[in-house]
Amino acid sequence: MELTGGGVSVKRLTSVKPTRDCDKLSQEARRRFDILMQIIPVIIRTKNIMSSLDIFPAGAHGIVERLNLAEEAFRRVAAFGLVPGCRFHLRKAAPWGGPLLLEVGATRFLLRRSLARHIEVRAAA
Repeated sequence: MELTGGGVSVKRLTSVKPTRDCDKLSQEARRRFDILMQIIPVIIRTKNIMSSLDIFPAGAHGIVERLNLAEEAFRRVAAFGLVPGCRFHLRKAAPWGGPLLLEVGATRFLLRRSLARHIEVRAAA
């Protein structure tokens, strides 16, 4: 069926099944997201890029470069062993801005993203 008005012609699609199109789109989006999540750690490792801990990929190992924290926050974080030059493993990152599960040596602890945003890290080789 074709609608015309004001010199503009519009075709109406009657045989579109939105659920199938959405399923195909979501599968494609999931596939692209999975590929992206595999590429990010590789890019960070090869480029030796410094980033903040809150955007560091989960499952990756890194080295703390700098703590841009107030003195009290610095002491709290350092009590867990997270100091400049130390190696760490970012075990998990909670969704929706939740805390990060970090491992420094034999110590595992949760760190707020608001603090992680002020910690500069780079990927470990």
